[in-house]
Amino acid sequence: MSKSSNDKHLLHTSDYNTRFNLDTYLKSFYSGVDIDPNQEPLIAFFPENIVRILHDEQKRLGNQKALEFGGGPCLWSSLLLAQHVDSIRFCDYAQSNLNAVSDWIAQKPSAFDWTKFFDNVLAIVGSSKEKRAEWESRLREALNRGGLSTCDVNDPNCPILSGKHNDYDIIFSSLCLEAACLTV
Repeated sequence: MSKSSNDKHLLHTSDYNTRFNLDTYLKSFYSGVDIDPNQEPLIAFFPENIVRILHDEQKRLGNQKALEFGGGPCLWSSLLLAQHVDSIRFCDYAQSNLNAVSDWIAQKPSAFDWTKFFDNVLAIVGSSKEKRAEWESRLREALNRGGLSTCDVNDPNCPILSGKHNDYDIIFSSLCLEAACLTV
């Protein structure tokens, strides 16, 4: 049986270190993107509901430490978390993704520019663009306190499976586990 032209190879595990193109991914999904909640309901769904949950469950969740598990090179969810927690441990499987986050934290000229996307996220959650610099500062501080690290959900010693999840008030993962797990 021959493969149809519609068959695509899905990336898995080590492919993210050898075949994943960080620049193409960021440019395709996050550069120059205007988020219209009416046109892109899934994109608006995440920020709206993260903020709602963080607000509604504030007392129960605690506000000290969060783990962003499988964040990729993306910072929009950590931007929201940083407004509610003091420390974010950001982890991902691919070192290239962690390098991209590290470059943004260090404000390197080569770092991906999240300005437009962050402005859209702020608009979705009812905040103004004028607050972006303040929100970005809180994000950098929270990431510096928590640190960056590699993780592999398929490794029995990963932060979630090894019992270390009690170290965090909040564990956040979005569009990661369903793609990365070897079993369901």
